[in-house]
Amino acid sequence: MFDTIVMKASYVSIAFENWNSLKPVIKTFLDEEMRLRRRSFVLHDEKIPYINYQEWSQSLIVQVSIPKFLYGNNVKLLQEKDIIVFFQRLHERLFELFGVPLRPEDWYLYHNRLDVCWNFAVVGQIDDYLNRLSRLQISFKKTVVTGYLETVAFKNKSSQIIFYNKQKEVIHKKESKEIIEQADGLLRMEIRPSHHDWTKFSRRKRVIDLLKIDVFTEITRKVMKQIIFPNEPDGINLAWLKSQSYKISQIETVLGFQVLHQKLPEGVLKQFYTAATYANRKNLVKGIPLPRKQEKLELHIDYAKLG
Repeated sequence: MFDTIVMKASYVSIAFENWNSLKPVIKTFLDEEMRLRRRSFVLHDEKIPYINYQEWSQSLIVQVSIPKFLYGNNVKLLQEKDIIVFFQRLHERLFELFGVPLRPEDWYLYHNRLDVCWNFAVVGQIDDYLNRLSRLQISFKKTVVTGYLETVAFKNKSSQIIFYNKQKEVIHKKESKEIIEQADGLLRMEIRPSHHDWTKFSRRKRVIDLLKIDVFTEITRKVMKQIIFPNEPDGINLAWLKSQSYKISQIETVLGFQVLHQKLPEGVLKQFYTAATYANRKNLVKGIPLPRKQEKLELHIDYAKLG
């Protein structure tokens, strides 16, 4: 449901003495406007990977994967009942480190970083899904493919949607055999919404207002409506051809374009067309619904599992 989060609490008073045994990285710089020396303390804790304390503003910033913090891995999906446990354990750890009491209400989203995620069980079909995803176009986002279909992302300057093979990721990170087995057949989706997206749920982006099922549901449903796989050129027969109002030359054009689109990345294929012709081909593909024989590819979120 949710994974990595970066959040900030203000007016947190941590005495310098508390850092003596923690061995943080201390960064010092001169505030030229105020002519004052400023210090920040960066700590990589065994339970909280990143902690940054800005002494001059008394701001405490943490970055943590919520499921990793609770379960030891982020293959298992978070549930709503786990949110209160997350805050309890986080505050217990911060109190152990710094002796400061904190409440869930104290935290605000920082740099808009809160990953909304889901694991789709598509055993044996991950490459098929990534291949089809790589050919999708989402409004106002650029499609970016990394490696040989290792990751497919839809990005703009403020937000992104990412799909990848979860098992390959945990193998690369040298996770345990148990976690690698749990990740088998999982197509991971991660959504990183924009500032505007988050402020629709909480004007000040309070974390307790964002870590909710309703927020997850609205964000993911909006994305899933855009993940529609186009028909592939299979199952064409005489009856289907006779039923079409399009000219045979148009159907030939769509079939040829679909084959090229399957074989070549979007950016490469565009080089062989003028902008107007390429746009015409894309519109023609949308207008002629080709029949299919193969198993339908679709992604579905079971919202009932979130409670």
